[in-house]
Amino acid sequence: MAIAGPIFVELVQGVRDVKEKQDINNYAKGLHWLRVTDEHWHQSAELIFQLRRKGVTSSMIDVLIAVLAMDYQCTLLHKDTDLDHIA
Repeated sequence: MAIAGPIFVELVQGVRDVKEKQDINNYAKGLHWLRVTDEHWHQSAELIFQLRRKGVTSSMIDVLIAVLAMDYQCTLLHKDTDLDHIA
């Protein structure tokens, strides 16, 4: 299992209370952290441009997460329907 900064931010954004935030922090500390590079940002910009041209609107962070999953060849576990549109 791995995590990256954008995924961590998405998780913390959705917490309901301090205890849940602490649980996520503790869990994330035990995971392998994927590095986000300048190339990932460039790939995200290109992908979001291509998606917009196809009429698909997605958040920048979802596109970056998708790019990371593709680059690191990770299976992306999610409940985000926006990520389904990117695939």
